[in-house]
Amino acid sequence: MRAPAEVRAWARRRYRARRAAWLATTDLGAGEVHACPLRPPGEASAAADPDALVAWVRSWRAFEASGTGGVRVVWAGRRWRSLGTQQLPVRVEAAGAEALARLAGESEWPLLAERARRLGAAWPHADLAAVLPGMATKLALLGDADVDRLVAVATWVAENPESGLLPRQIPVAGVDTKWLERHRDLTSRCVAGLTGSRDLGLREPEWRFRIRVLDAALASGVPDDLTASVATLSTLSLAPACVLLVENVASVAALPPLSGTVAVHGQGIHAPELAAVGWIAASRVLYWGDLDTHGFRILGDVRRALPHTESVLMDAGTWNRFEHLAGREAEPYRSRIGHLTAPEQEALALVRAGDRRLEQERLGIDHVNATLARVTAGGR
Repeated sequence: MRAPAEVRAWARRRYRARRAAWLATTDLGAGEVHACPLRPPGEASAAADPDALVAWVRSWRAFEASGTGGVRVVWAGRRWRSLGTQQLPVRVEAAGAEALARLAGESEWPLLAERARRLGAAWPHADLAAVLPGMATKLALLGDADVDRLVAVATWVAENPESGLLPRQIPVAGVDTKWLERHRDLTSRCVAGLTGSRDLGLREPEWRFRIRVLDAALASGVPDDLTASVATLSTLSLAPACVLLVENVASVAALPPLSGTVAVHGQGIHAPELAAVGWIAASRVLYWGDLDTHGFRILGDVRRALPHTESVLMDAGTWNRFEHLAGREAEPYRSRIGHLTAPEQEALALVRAGDRRLEQERLGIDHVNATLARVTAGGR
């Protein structure tokens, strides 16, 4: 005998399995009927525990009385020699995607369906059925203003497929390089629905990285503070014992002198590009980022490119010491992060436990300076 809670759990599994496919249909799943059998007992089982049968039937009467739009309980009569005629619930039916979502307790579907309709109205001739299923999760999380920006950007790119512009040059209000970085997958999928290709036709910027030579003995013929591309950095005559990659530029600016060390602003997700710089790849590499999911994501990406990378000030001890200064992480990175050590995974678990973040600038400066001096000198 399936109880109402079990049917709701079935509906949640069914909803999650079908949600993406509905986005590829013209009626957004409205024509599907989803039936869950309730497995009523046979006469022998019912006679063995009639109280359980009565309680089960009452639970379904109460469910029916509560009223879930588009959802109905189907009843059937049973004539039993031992218990007489009984009306038993035999299955639950949800008529359409929206009804199944209500049964599952999933509130996102009306919003997701409305956004699919908005895209369909904006691009009536696009092949959205091919791309919308892969957009379901991200489309559901998108704000209304960003949906408008998505439509505007994808339309502009489809009309200008080989613009050669930098992302920040796209002439759409409210769209900058960071917006496109966050929503590039959605944008490229929409463009594919319009043009058949996910290529945005944009020119990628040549990222420039700020470096500071923290030991004057290393700076012979090289400025002690400069900003340059990977290509230019590769031409510098530097041979530091240690390269300290730092997530935030403000932290780079505040670093004290450190023996044998060059500090580099990693430019966030672009930090792995620095693996192409010979003198960086040949040095001992330390990475210091924010104690948040994105900081650990970048650390994992850097270590994939530079496997000998060590982390600093990204451990459980640092988190526990300065946790009182942590804030909320607005958009945590939920996917698995690879290439982390066991202590780093432990710190990541603490961060994820409350969706919190501890920016590197919040750490006590005396503690930071002492730790960096010790680690760059070869300690831990």
